[in-house]
Amino acid sequence: RPSATPKPAEEENETLDLRIFGIGAAVLLAAALPFLWRALARSVRRRRFAGADSNQAVIDMYRYLTRLSRRGGIIPEEATTLAEKAKFSQHTLTEDERSTMAALTQREAESLDARLSLVKRLLLRYWFGLF
Repeated sequence: RPSATPKPAEEENETLDLRIFGIGAAVLLAAALPFLWRALARSVRRRRFAGADSNQAVIDMYRYLTRLSRRGGIIPEEATTLAEKAKFSQHTLTEDERSTMAALTQREAESLDARLSLVKRLLLRYWFGLF
């Protein structure tokens, strides 16, 4: 019968070091995920808002305003008018109209961000990626 030979102390230390490294890496990844999520959400939002098609960009801004409104934001009447024009008109919106919508969107996002409590602000920024 072969007897169980004990592991050398070096192998046990290496195994322990690998476990500690793995746990540390997992903790760092978990801590970084909200920041990565926010950066990704902002990047996608900026790309959509700056897209070549002005009508689609305005519609995307309106969708963003709708998401903000579910969290306490207000959709300005002018934004609704521009979004309807972008969706249902056969004409392409001008750069002035697009800029107006971008300004309305930015203003409402900043206004909502300022009105929220710290906990809600952090949740909307890092969990929902809204700001």
